[in-house]
Amino acid sequence: MDAAQLVSLAMKKTGHTTSRKLGEALGVSHVSVTQWINGTTCPTFEYAAELALMAGLPPVKTAAEVRMGSKDGARHKALLRRMASLAAMVTLTVMVMPSHADGGPSRIRTYNQGIMSSL
Repeated sequence: MDAAQLVSLAMKKTGHTTSRKLGEALGVSHVSVTQWINGTTCPTFEYAAELALMAGLPPVKTAAEVRMGSKDGARHKALLRRMASLAAMVTLTVMVMPSHADGGPSRIRTYNQGIMSSL
């Protein structure tokens, strides 16, 4: 996935119909968003991850893919590939606290976020 595709999907999922609205939501200028769409520049890893979250995609894997496609990403391709594959192995552990005043024990549940299936 390239930056333009990611921006387009994020705009569609969030309902932000202009680069100005998406830029405001991200805290960047509309010029930056337009440059990402046109392929003039590529979002940083952090902004690519934020766009991925907006689009409902796995943030680390997607951001690594977007950055691999950037001009400077070629220098870091091996690292970005490792990051994408490590993200696929992440299992999220969530602590679920009791909602009752009875002081019942806390339970720990482990949720596989389905990241493996997204590879």
